[in-house]
Amino acid sequence: MSAPPGRDVEAFRLLLNQRKAELSSLSEAASDARKPVELDQQSIGRLSRQDALQQQAMAKAVEARRGVELRKIAMQH
Repeated sequence: MSAPPGRDVEAFRLLLNQRKAELSSLSEAASDARKPVELDQQSIGRLSRQDALQQQAMAKAVEARRGVELRKIAMQH
């Protein structure tokens, strides 16, 4: 026997809300990684700065994917 359709919808809604909260938490935790990179050559070398810029770009890409997923979740409500 399967669960009534209303129960399936509520279970799905609960999962979406949990995922939304998880994405929001991850986004907040990673906010420092998306901040502008300091370009002062005295504080860090050229390669370290390039690495920092690459990490920042990756963090922004991950945040963009989170945004897409959050918009998809919002469309389900």
